[in-house]
Amino acid sequence: MVVTCVGAVALLPWIAFLAASLPRSHSVTTWNVTWVGFDVVLAACFGVTGWLLLHRRRMAILGLGVTATLLSCDAWFDVSLGWGSSEQLWALVSAALFEVPIAVLMVAGVIRLLRRESAVVAQLRGRPGPRGSIWEQTFVMLAPEAADWSDGSGPS
Repeated sequence: MVVTCVGAVALLPWIAFLAASLPRSHSVTTWNVTWVGFDVVLAACFGVTGWLLLHRRRMAILGLGVTATLLSCDAWFDVSLGWGSSEQLWALVSAALFEVPIAVLMVAGVIRLLRRESAVVAQLRGRPGPRGSIWEQTFVMLAPEAADWSDGSGPS
């Protein structure tokens, strides 16, 4: 938790520095390696996530999240780097019709799987269902004794 909070705060001055110091144009000789490599990683994430889903593995939740993130990054870079060029229209169409909707579906899948898992855990603990929204639920690894039962919904 500390690393994530410090990281969020530490990035703010770095972002300001980059915004002020980066040159307006770049000449890159390894552009093809960058994009092909990114797409190889994206394809691998799709494949591994598909395998995990097919075999009903819990790690599919992580795969869905990572793949959705990479798709969102792909859309962002395609649109922002293609802006004002002959590739702008295709970048917008690709992002709007493919990358963003698939990423949204994957995030919805993560939320659906987390809700189902929470319902099963609640059932195993003898409760009728998960308490609160998915955003308020604690890690499933917490024993019932360690959970917050202050609202009276837990065991007596």
